[in-house]
Amino acid sequence: WLLPWQVVHWRKKPTAYVTYLLGHQGQGGLLSVLKSRGLAAGVSACCFDYHGVATTLELTVDLTPGSTADSCVAELGELVFAYIAQLRSLGPQGWVLEEHAQLQQLEFDFQNDSSTYNLVQDLACNVHYYPAEHVLAAEHLLYDRDPEASQDIMDCMTVKSARLWLVAKEYKSMCVSTEPWYGARFLKRKSIEPDLLTRWAAVESGSWKAIVRKNSLGLPKPNRFLPSDLSLRELPPRPLPLDPVEIKCAEFWYRAWLRQVTIRQQPKVAASILFHCPFVTQSSTNAALTLMLCQCVQEELRAECAFEARMAGAMYKLELADTGILLQLLGFRDKLADLAAAVAEKLITCGSSNYVSKATWAQVKDQ
Repeated sequence: WLLPWQVVHWRKKPTAYVTYLLGHQGQGGLLSVLKSRGLAAGVSACCFDYHGVATTLELTVDLTPGSTADSCVAELGELVFAYIAQLRSLGPQGWVLEEHAQLQQLEFDFQNDSSTYNLVQDLACNVHYYPAEHVLAAEHLLYDRDPEASQDIMDCMTVKSARLWLVAKEYKSMCVSTEPWYGARFLKRKSIEPDLLTRWAAVESGSWKAIVRKNSLGLPKPNRFLPSDLSLRELPPRPLPLDPVEIKCAEFWYRAWLRQVTIRQQPKVAASILFHCPFVTQSSTNAALTLMLCQCVQEELRAECAFEARMAGAMYKLELADTGILLQLLGFRDKLADLAAAVAEKLITCGSSNYVSKATWAQVKDQ
């Protein structure tokens, strides 16, 4: 969608609301529904600014193999415009704006160090658009909440004003033009095909409600991993040991070690948990099945909690190790135990019940 230049609205960022929700990968979001229908493997939404002239808001959908057929594109468009119509009808929700602002503040405050070259380059660009005292933070933070401005952006996101790009090898035979720089073939039309326009316009004008109900599209739940305690723990008066120190455990069947570090001065924890499992090493088949289990658990957790955890600065990895399964976690101390519990519960569910959904299995197998 082509929009007026948005950088001038850097304090309230009107496009942030809808891009945050369109790109949300949690349950009830657009991606979770597209995945359940076998149409997409990924979704992202972002804006591109063109030097004082205009801004484009772009929703990118990574299609699954076989989803380039006209019927699939039509169905995908119905779901996209139904979700946008729902968001437009509900209007901007204050708690979503506040959550997004908190997540952006968290990401800015605890961002990774950038190289001097990249930082200078960014600052040199930013001084053209933002006041000097805000050149570091202006493009990241949401300073003001303006629901009306967010609503205006969603009102602009109509079927009539949309541009459609389809990129896939399956379209090669349809492309009759060649661009002169790289020799890429393409086909450019003045408008979206009439059949698609008619079908999507019908969704936008009222049938979106039935599509939303049928597919359980909706707003995400509040992010349960957003940390509230960012305080640093007091260090003991004695010098910290360089090597991990074994901790006395209440049970005999596990052992634990701790190493405190102060280099970054951040309230974060990194944990590695090794589940010793002789089954893994008994055969190559067992190793392959264990690897598939790890990937299935990660795929099912992607919509349930992994996305919102990553947004709140927490992440995990479940992988095959030499003697079992290795679970690695990294994030803010305040909520990392909640993420560990969610992973453990899903691992128990998939392992003990011997059940993984067919859709999850098929997607992991394709990967």
